Amino acid sequence: MNKIEQQSGYDFWYNKGTIDESEKINIDFKDQSLESVLKSLLSPRKLSFEMVDKTIFIRPISSLKAQKAESLGSSIQTEISGVIKDVQGNLISSATIRLKGSDRATITDANGSFIFSKLPEQGTILINSLGYLSQEINYTKNGNRNFSVILEEARTDLQEVNVVSTGYQQIPLERATGSFAQPIKEMFDRRIAPDVLSKLKGITSGLIFNSNSTRTSSGQTDINIRGRSTIYANDQPLIVLDNFPFMGDIRNINPNDIESVTVLKDAAAASIWGVRAGNGVIVITTKQGKAGTPLNISFSAAVSMFEKPDLRYNPNQLSSLDYIGLEKTLFDRGYYDANLNDIINYPVISPAVELLWQHRSGVLSSDQLASRLSQLSQRDVLTDLEKYMYRNAIDHQYSLGISGGQEKIRFRLSLGADRNLPSTKGNSYDRLTLNNQVTFKPISKLEVDLGINSILARSSSSGVLNQIGTRLFAYERLKDENDQASSISFGYRQKYLEESRGNGFLDWQYRPLDELSLQDNRTTERNLRLSGNARYEILPGLNAELKYLYQGFNTHNKNLQPAESYAVRNQVNRFSILTNGRVSGYNFPIGATFSNAVSQTSSQNIRGQLNYSKRFGAHEISALAGYELSETLTDGNAFAFYGYDTETGTFANLNTTVNYRLNPTGNGTIGNGLSRTGTINRLRSAFTNASYTYLDRYTLSGSARTDGSNYFGVATNQKTVPLWSAGLRWQVDKEGFFKNDILSRLNVRATYGYNGNLDASVTGVTTLRYVNNAAWTNQIYAVTSNIGNPDLRWERSAILNMGIDFGLKSGRVSGTVEYFIKKGTDLIGFKNFVSSSGISSLKGNYSAMRGEGMDLTLNITNLKGKLDWGSTLLLSYAKSKVTRYDLIATAAQVVTNAGITSNPSPVIGNDLFGVYSYTFAGLNGQNGNPVGYFSGSRSEDYLNIVNRTQVGDLTYSGSAVPVVFGGLNNNLTYGKFSLAFQINFKLGYYFRKPTINYSQIVSGNTAYLNVNSDYLKRWQKTGDEEFTSVPSFLYPVADIRDRFYQYSSANIERGDHIRLQDISISYKLIGSGSSKATFKSLQISLYANNVAILWRATKTGLDPEAIPADLDRQTLPSIRSIAVGLKGNL
Repeated sequence: MNKIEQQSGYDFWYNKGTIDESEKINIDFKDQSLESVLKSLLSPRKLSFEMVDKTIFIRPISSLKAQKAESLGSSIQTEISGVIKDVQGNLISSATIRLKGSDRATITDANGSFIFSKLPEQGTILINSLGYLSQEINYTKNGNRNFSVILEEARTDLQEVNVVSTGYQQIPLERATGSFAQPIKEMFDRRIAPDVLSKLKGITSGLIFNSNSTRTSSGQTDINIRGRSTIYANDQPLIVLDNFPFMGDIRNINPNDIESVTVLKDAAAASIWGVRAGNGVIVITTKQGKAGTPLNISFSAAVSMFEKPDLRYNPNQLSSLDYIGLEKTLFDRGYYDANLNDIINYPVISPAVELLWQHRSGVLSSDQLASRLSQLSQRDVLTDLEKYMYRNAIDHQYSLGISGGQEKIRFRLSLGADRNLPSTKGNSYDRLTLNNQVTFKPISKLEVDLGINSILARSSSSGVLNQIGTRLFAYERLKDENDQASSISFGYRQKYLEESRGNGFLDWQYRPLDELSLQDNRTTERNLRLSGNARYEILPGLNAELKYLYQGFNTHNKNLQPAESYAVRNQVNRFSILTNGRVSGYNFPIGATFSNAVSQTSSQNIRGQLNYSKRFGAHEISALAGYELSETLTDGNAFAFYGYDTETGTFANLNTTVNYRLNPTGNGTIGNGLSRTGTINRLRSAFTNASYTYLDRYTLSGSARTDGSNYFGVATNQKTVPLWSAGLRWQVDKEGFFKNDILSRLNVRATYGYNGNLDASVTGVTTLRYVNNAAWTNQIYAVTSNIGNPDLRWERSAILNMGIDFGLKSGRVSGTVEYFIKKGTDLIGFKNFVSSSGISSLKGNYSAMRGEGMDLTLNITNLKGKLDWGSTLLLSYAKSKVTRYDLIATAAQVVTNAGITSNPSPVIGNDLFGVYSYTFAGLNGQNGNPVGYFSGSRSEDYLNIVNRTQVGDLTYSGSAVPVVFGGLNNNLTYGKFSLAFQINFKLGYYFRKPTINYSQIVSGNTAYLNVNSDYLKRWQKTGDEEFTSVPSFLYPVADIRDRFYQYSSANIERGDHIRLQDISISYKLIGSGSSKATFKSLQISLYANNVAILWRATKTGLDPEAIPADLDRQTLPSIRSIAVGLKGNL
């Protein structure tokens, strides 16, 4: 009963004693309505049922009716018997044996035995049991009447009676017309991960996790459902948690609280969410208590251990020996001369260059120089970083859940605790979660839901690696020979820093390991969700709901930099007052610096909704209608205290408007650290959704919604957008004419409709941002944030979806295939305007896109028996192109913005995130120059190639986003052991690999050389062009030549790859439902993640999902991990 409640959304009601609640019931049905399943389940137990709204009432069949049924069969004398087992010889109790063509049935006892009396002289019996494939057996009065039946285990339980959630209602899949996807439950439940979204990777149809994008480079998750539907607006799917949009960071939700995840992929599924559904919807439902269930205590614990990051993966660096070699080359060519002679700014000079300078000045002999450079070349800063700045990350996860329910009340309370130590020392993350859901019925027709979800997350960040960034020489060391923290070349030339101490300055050296221990940068996040829902039954089949949700998210960052920290010492020294070259006072106070930043988001949603569901013979109607209001407020403020005393809380008052003289040179003001921000967003919506089903085989559905927002503030008809969808479903296999020896299931679906989207960065009216302290007047001034666009409208996306659901008669193969077309209109884009208008371009509804693709899900039972092996193949194809865009980009813009960027340069007819390049024609064998094409001929005229090549003459490789993606998921079971592994793939996409750009090596004229390891592969002599595409090194550099090569087709690689994502091994110490000791179930598991790349198209050795950008030394591949988990029920 609990299983049917969970998957159908219905509640059971019956008097105590009507049902033996201790009996384990096993049934298995395919392509049956819920009524058919209930009839099969209850009739053998002489029970009847009545379905009213979402409640099923169970009553005993009257004794008179039972006596009548007994008398009708008194003339039939044939009796059969038997025993039913599984393939491993285990007896199957409570299996149903039904006489085909009648309602007469019986069940097996605890020993798997049955006796079926008073049968016709011959006939057929149907044997069903939950989790097993059905069997038919013929019998005759004079033939064998004692049977030994072996049932094969089915791969899924009540999948055909499953439901999906839209966030507004639960829909049985048998009458769902839209496109819904759910993660493979076995894989989802076995994965050990800190958040719910990462558990969906590779096991959810149509869902792709992007990499190498602007979002992922900032540490955010980047997800698309069936590709992209917008150019500049939000491209992430809407996250719905327990019926309302989630406004916070979904990574803070405890994954152990999640009951189900449903992805809404087409208009019929998602249009109920209106303008927020343009990118699809992910509906997350948390676990709830069940009525009529005893107290249940569940728990889980997991520890994940990670390898150290591979710091040598990133190609934007050289070894110490090679780095010194490059420095010697540049030194000989005069690159450092200006900095060496600069006694005003005192720029950083590397240790190697200082030695070369001393040798040139006659301070060091050639032998001394060689000896000291040799010593430097033996050092390796990466080794020190691995040893002192990184560690093996470890994550701890613990959860406890308590649930139960009676006739009038049900509840679930859960607690979660996480303690994570990331791979970077000085960083940490702790999370505590509380989730409590209570449902009670104060009167018979009223049901009330109350919920509270609270999250407290604390994190700390050292920030040292971000401070030093690319300002580390390959031979720096973090500890000296005395095992003390060593200073690095940082900020200014070492000679100046040493002399400054004698002039009264504070110690100006930067020691990374000291900074690591001094950092105190903490962030606290407090998330609170309060929900309430009242549902009243007006009439049988008709109820009214009122839902309310409050969400509050508070983020508080405190950053305390003690007086000993480099940040404070540097500020004190820079603003020090000098008299005759010596420090005589301080404009910046000596003491700690304390910065405080608070951001708050609060939202309120209220929704009124009428629901109707009724069956009239062969007709079934389900409908809802409602109205919703929502408001979201954001508020932020920040301040800073200088000269802060942590014990007394006192601080110094500073004049932040004075332009002070700086050391060693320049002028500047002391930032006041003050800021204030705030936004308000209101949305009103009216919605309706309805479906009609005839004969349990034909279903029509439709939905409509209007949304209005304060972002569109000019014409009333532009503030509100109507969105709608329509769909149909035909269950062909239920037709009388459907007789197929291969297929047992065949459903056809089709939907069409519109979703919407909003770009919050543009508005219908001109908006201003006010700023304090103008540079010269210290007055308040205003900056234009947005130029008002009175014609601004919502983005709209039309989606056509067609699908087929199928299953083979053997029960070993089933699946779904869908084809979709998406057409985005009124998309936000740029449009050119004549100069007389006062603007050159403006963002508005000037663009359009078109996309198409398919999703295939294939479930296969490979082996049955003692060893069970099932596989699920998920295969998706999604491709889109820009069909309208007014602002024409240049070739230089297109090649530069190639990739998944927040600022794409669209080209009509191609993918939004296309990968373009200048066509590469090899190297000139005489001088190593890169050769391209201009006006159809080979050329080394880089100025014309870069500035005058037309977009149509560029090499277009394809999309930067995988066009084909999916996963192969396998699950093997042998006795109490289970093994699961997941292989995912991404195909049909390209990336531009990082390479050498000689101009970037010396950009900024600094000592820190931005060099890629391709420098070692450069052309150096005639003949090298046969095995390398890297041009020769020129100094002085030729920027235009370097840009041509950097963005040429020589550096475009295919991103196609296949990855063994994870492996899970589990063992049931105590099986589910066991009566042993205190535990109902107990399972231990071992889980490995990011296991290995099985194949990649590129020969560069790069992970296609971890491609560093130019000058980027931080990007590293995902770290391999292994986790041990324990979970059970009491």
